[in-house]
Amino acid sequence: MSGTRRNATPDEVVVVPGGKPIIFFTILALVEEGDEVIYPNPGFPIYESMIHFLGAKAVPIQLREDLDFRLDVDELGGLINDRTKLIILNSPQNPPAVC
Repeated sequence: MSGTRRNATPDEVVVVPGGKPIIFFTILALVEEGDEVIYPNPGFPIYESMIHFLGAKAVPIQLREDLDFRLDVDELGGLINDRTKLIILNSPQNPPAVC
């Protein structure tokens, strides 16, 4: 946030023991049974299992090696529908681009 300072109050801070809990809390807060969640693949295996745990449909979008492990925006547009509740995007991607 180059040069920007934000004062946070204790009720705006969540401390978790790693990335999985906060990913789960976010999905849990936003997704209901029957919803669809688009997630990057390959990516964290926890995405798909948490989506299924909530009774939602996991919709993978392939991170393509020929695009330096980025997703195809046109493909993403084709996956979005009226049941899409969440699109998971992360940077840097997992796995990172291979050198």
